Amino acid sequence: MPLTTRLMTLTASALALGVTGMTADAQDRRSRAPMNMDGFLAESLLDSEVMGVDGDEIGEVETIIVDADGMIDRIIVETGGFLDIGDKIISVQWEDVDLTPAREGIMVPIDDDNVEDFSLFGDRDRARLSAGAFRVSELIGDEVRLTSRRNEYGSEFGYVSDLRFSMDGELQSVIYQPDVYYDDFDGYYEADFYGYDYDGPFAFDPGYGYYGVDYGINDVDDYVFDYDAYDGDIL
Repeated sequence: MPLTTRLMTLTASALALGVTGMTADAQDRRSRAPMNMDGFLAESLLDSEVMGVDGDEIGEVETIIVDADGMIDRIIVETGGFLDIGDKIISVQWEDVDLTPAREGIMVPIDDDNVEDFSLFGDRDRARLSAGAFRVSELIGDEVRLTSRRNEYGSEFGYVSDLRFSMDGELQSVIYQPDVYYDDFDGYYEADFYGYDYDGPFAFDPGYGYYGVDYGINDVDDYVFDYDAYDGDIL
């Protein structure tokens, strides 16, 4: 989603940045650095090819839906006319998605005979999203705010560029880049995804337009994310 219009000036943000005391929860997470590199990235799954049971391409991943517990609930696939149904949208529960390594794209148990079973609205129990579910596009593209002692709302620092998931579909971390203002920082950085129940300096809501990171500017370099070294991207 677009960056929030309630931005403070960059100069004021820079002045507000400071070394911050860490919560016990944050200290526990920092003890696990470097972060786990097993899994896949949202941007590698988005637009990836989707194959049916016969191995033929049936479409591309349009978006990813994450439930309130931070687990992928389903993917939305645009068929692109590959099936006899033409250009349509289908919904595939995450449990039905095969992410077998070394395969180009992903596989789903869909063919011309059962494709209508994967309607967005067919099975009401499966189609109903839980409260708090969100699309990854509601988080990718948000601004990133660092924790600051001087500003309870944090200080603007960068932009969410990607999300990292475990192989079982758990959203584990947010990948972000710094704004051009910050000359001393370059590349990508990572912050844990803490979800709705986090008791720390920021509350999470995909509608806020920003993601609050639970560490300050002096700790950013401890969380460098190297795309080239990342070997969890199987897509």
